[in-house]
Amino acid sequence: MKKLLIAICMLSFVVNAADKKPLTDAGREAKRAEMMKRTGGPIKLPPQGFVALVDCQKRADHAKLVDKFDKTFEGFGFATKTYSEDNGFRINDLTTKTKELGAGSVVFVIDDPAYPMTLVSMETRAGLVNVAALAIDNPNPALLTRRTCKMIGRISMLAAGGAETANPTCDLQPVTTLAELDMNEGQGAEVYVMMGVIAGMSKAGVTAERRMTYLQACKAGLAPAPTNDVQKAIWDQVHAIPANPMKIEFDPKKGR
Repeated sequence: MKKLLIAICMLSFVVNAADKKPLTDAGREAKRAEMMKRTGGPIKLPPQGFVALVDCQKRADHAKLVDKFDKTFEGFGFATKTYSEDNGFRINDLTTKTKELGAGSVVFVIDDPAYPMTLVSMETRAGLVNVAALAIDNPNPALLTRRTCKMIGRISMLAAGGAETANPTCDLQPVTTLAELDMNEGQGAEVYVMMGVIAGMSKAGVTAERRMTYLQACKAGLAPAPTNDVQKAIWDQVHAIPANPMKIEFDPKKGR
């Protein structure tokens, strides 16, 4: 019986394969045209919102700090902006700057011995990295910059909604000393951390670049204005007023 079932399945496969013929160039073009007419074709939606780095110090290499910040969020697809602040950092910046800049989250890099190595304000999605605390053992400029870059990777994800993890390949391993920081060679964020950052930034209005069909974008209310007749037809169809709209009559007895 088992052999008979196998034989029947193989025969069905051979018959189906024989019925299928390779598509010609004209056939492929016809399928593509049908798909374009039905969906409007693929479109790319730009990122929404951004995350920000504010550099208020002069000792660590600014260009490398910016590069680290950009690469931290590159995998998320988030837009980034960098600012230089010559007037220094004030503690109330942690509670006001995110809103002032219109950013999803903000990380400050400061140089002030009065502050700890790092601070994170979860409710305002802001954090700071203090170069003064990272330089307390007088490291050479290259090591200081390296330490600062590592902390930017950590604090920027914490401020954006991530959390520490024990995963040895993640940037967000627990770190309490400079020696532990120097030994931390994380290769980025793990899935658990990335999910927290994506959820946190989504709540703050920051989303990554997205690809979808024009039809999907119309249904989600994200589509740009149509650029051709096919997209216009889809736009009009999705946004058309129903031919038989639902009617709700006012009932004075119920007050609605």
